[in-house]
Amino acid sequence: MVANFRAVVQGKVLKDIRGSRSVSRRALDRLKAFLRTLTGNPGTAVEQSFRSFTEAARAASPEVLMHALEPAFDLSQKWVPVDTGKLKSSGYLEILRRGKTPTVQMGYGKRGNPNYAIAVHENLVWRHKAPTRAKFLQEAINSEVGNINNRIVASFRV
Repeated sequence: MVANFRAVVQGKVLKDIRGSRSVSRRALDRLKAFLRTLTGNPGTAVEQSFRSFTEAARAASPEVLMHALEPAFDLSQKWVPVDTGKLKSSGYLEILRRGKTPTVQMGYGKRGNPNYAIAVHENLVWRHKAPTRAKFLQEAINSEVGNINNRIVASFRV
């Protein structure tokens, strides 16, 4: 994975999945070694094509994650409790570009607004009118996790 994903409610991280450069670097080194056995030349067209593909995948990965996460975000919007509408309208799904590895972040109550986002998300005692519920973001991600993975894989298929 070449981008990170973070689910946040009012600054509290629910899920934090970080990409690993060492894994992809190891895979690239193994591929280079394999290509050398085929051609004897590490700078072959095949290796250059693979390098171009991985660079394109790295550049596209935040948008791929955004696309893969949109249905989970939409589901969380369906499940977020609504009284004034402020909590629902505080929902976001965005790409943060800091450093070399972008992060896709989905959450509610960014910068503490509204200040009750964590309480509404975490309190299992409060009753909500169906289909809204506590843990609206976490449950949306958990219910979509298999589909999220499938959408990511499908986006990178050649």
